[in-house]
Amino acid sequence: MDDRIVIYQTNDGQTHLEVRLEEETVWLSANQMSELFDRDEKTIRKHINNVFSDHELDVENNTHFLRVDGVKQRVAFYSLDGSRTQ
Repeated sequence: MDDRIVIYQTNDGQTHLEVRLEEETVWLSANQMSELFDRDEKTIRKHINNVFSDHELDVENNTHFLRVDGVKQRVAFYSLDGSRTQ
């Protein structure tokens, strides 16, 4: 696993995200997607769950659980890249 972290920031500085990059694929937590798309985290989780329950993407190939500083449990990170459905 290529465990690089890439920092994205909007021109106005309002949104700043540190994301994981593995084999050309960006991995985001639901919280990061919430910031990126300016939507409630519950809404993001609902959409992610729908993608997996509708079998648009495979949950096992598109979910990693990683440790995050300051969080006791491992956090789910998602790739919504359709090429990872194998």
